[in-house]
Amino acid sequence: MKSYPNDPYNDETKYWPKGPGQLTEIGKDQQYDLGQFLRQRYDGFMDKEYDMDEIHVLSSDTDRSLMSAEANLAGFYPKKLVLTKSEGQAQRRSINNKLDIQLVPIHTVPKQSDKMLKMSAPCPRKQEAWSEYLKDSEEYKKILADNREFLDFVGEKAGTPIKTIFSLTSVHDPLFCEQQHGLPLPDWANSTVMERIAELRAIGFKFMYGGTTEIKRLKGGPLAKQMISNMEGDAQELGSSKSYKFHMYSAHDDTVAAVMSTMGVFDPQIPSYASTFIVELHQDEKTGKHFVDLFFRNTSAQSPFELHIPGCGTPCYLEEMSEVIAPFIPDNWEAECYLSFGTHVSAVAPTGSVVSGQAYSAIVAFVGILAAAIIVWLSILLISAKHKQRGMFVEKRPILKDAYAQIA
Repeated sequence: MKSYPNDPYNDETKYWPKGPGQLTEIGKDQQYDLGQFLRQRYDGFMDKEYDMDEIHVLSSDTDRSLMSAEANLAGFYPKKLVLTKSEGQAQRRSINNKLDIQLVPIHTVPKQSDKMLKMSAPCPRKQEAWSEYLKDSEEYKKILADNREFLDFVGEKAGTPIKTIFSLTSVHDPLFCEQQHGLPLPDWANSTVMERIAELRAIGFKFMYGGTTEIKRLKGGPLAKQMISNMEGDAQELGSSKSYKFHMYSAHDDTVAAVMSTMGVFDPQIPSYASTFIVELHQDEKTGKHFVDLFFRNTSAQSPFELHIPGCGTPCYLEEMSEVIAPFIPDNWEAECYLSFGTHVSAVAPTGSVVSGQAYSAIVAFVGILAAAIIVWLSILLISAKHKQRGMFVEKRPILKDAYAQIA
């Protein structure tokens, strides 16, 4: 991410020594703390010792996303464990005599074929559909007209034209990152201005990933489809392939906004650093029916608050949720991406992203990360002109009955 021309902190060597787009120490700490939060929430369901059959981590192919996942997992898995018992006495030993952490493999997928996390796989129709929507949206036109003078003001101070509310990203990201790192902001970027910029950016996320059914299908649809497929496979006890209890996706604030919009639970907001979107699959012990709980935690200062999918009852049963969301799930994403271009291109599916398995409860969490000047998905966005870290998405699957008692 680039800084705006008049940014007083453009000197990377002085202010951002790790370089553009890299995870800062603050970001590492926030991700570590988030990992500890997830450990506290799901301890007893997830073993304290890494088990290759329990967890699968998939990250977008961005340095800060991969590092965010590493920091999160360091907090999630304790450095020392009680592994064995001898003559009634618990023996505590380090994971390794030299390396005092548990190593967890982190998988990724090339940017050119990533349709779920980075959302960077080729899809001409995606941009076309969005442009058509903005062109026809009277609501968007009014917001743009009502804020034209303010956008011009910000552009003049920043030294770069701000033609749309989406252009505010290039100014707000650096300002917010600098603010989070204790750097004094320019006099013009007072609290009133920052609040208004943030408000317009939040509205921008709504227009970027909400808008129309087609936009939801092409942007957040692939990830939502994968999540639903995983949960349905577990609930139906289909297949004999490996099933994980916990799927973690390390990605970006855009990823969080997109999948939450597709699932109908996104309110205009900026997914913050260390924000977390959680989807849990439970089974009612009496009826045997599966239901889904969703939560969002947009700051470490608050507990996750529960979300409700419009049109899905309480509890929101898995079958009902699938029907409600079905119109926003692509049948053939690649074909829909080239709908108006007369071309069909097959995209490569992310390695390890398709999972079927036994009857496990599923938990999916978008985890945001604070990185010094980075945009990373784990679900958050941390930004500095050249550094950002946005979000991490975590999908977990607790064993049904045990999980119900643990996470209900």
